[in-house]
Amino acid sequence: MNGRIRGDETPEGRLAAVARSLLLHMQDEFRRTGQGPSEPDYADFRDAFRRRLRLELVNARISEARHIHAKVTTERVAELAKEKGQLESEIEKEEKKW
Repeated sequence: MNGRIRGDETPEGRLAAVARSLLLHMQDEFRRTGQGPSEPDYADFRDAFRRRLRLELVNARISEARHIHAKVTTERVAELAKEKGQLESEIEKEEKKW
């Protein structure tokens, strides 16, 4: 995985980086071992995007909560931040496999 997965400024850019990284990883594995698929299918993309899409939605909800409600925001942001932390942790573990 490359730094653009986390570093790109847009959700679209981060998701595109995930797709590209998955593709390159699978091609590299196939070239090295000659086993398995040489490119991802829909299920590979589905699995790679599952947590990342949820993370992008949580980020969007945090942003929305900050702009709409001042006092209620703190509690909701804390709740979403906890979910975000869990997702990032799961993603980090998943990325170590790649």
